[in-house]
Amino acid sequence: MVSATGNGRRYAAQALVRDVLASEGLLLVALLILDWKNSEEQQESRWPVPVEGPQRVRVAVRGLPAPVDAWRGSYGQLLGAAAGELAVDVAVSIQARNASLELLRSAVAARCYVAMGHDYNLPYGPWGMAAEEEVTLRSRQLLEHAGTVMLCTSRHLTDYVHRFSEGKVRSRLCYCADYGYFDPWKKTTLRVPPRPVP
Repeated sequence: MVSATGNGRRYAAQALVRDVLASEGLLLVALLILDWKNSEEQQESRWPVPVEGPQRVRVAVRGLPAPVDAWRGSYGQLLGAAAGELAVDVAVSIQARNASLELLRSAVAARCYVAMGHDYNLPYGPWGMAAEEEVTLRSRQLLEHAGTVMLCTSRHLTDYVHRFSEGKVRSRLCYCADYGYFDPWKKTTLRVPPRPVP
């Protein structure tokens, strides 16, 4: 799973991780956290990425009593560490942004790739993303790939993607409630943000 998002998508990612961990027969192979604001050369936060490669961290997941291991790094760090090493049945990106989808497709060998659709910031339709044509075309290629499915959080978004991609994107309805987004969770004393593993 790859994530680099704000609260709504972050909580959806946490609910999905929680649901996967609770499901019999499913195994969370790796949790990759793409830190798109930082690189080895340029730091834009008070939590810089290490220069030597991705950082193993423990992340708090709402509703879980213990933290989950994850790898946090820049695009290059995660790609370098994971490429050729991760083979799974299903790989999930919690958003449909280029960097996340590129990383997912480049670093993880999977039978099926899933992009979560939470909003209309997509390379389709009247509310689509405002980007250079080259970026828009690459976004479309990534989403229209035969091995990719977009799980949309509303019927309207599902229909929107199907209509404006002219059926080229396999969009499926997947309410956040289907994987426990709204389930009650116990407050924990876990630290946020994630902390490095010693």
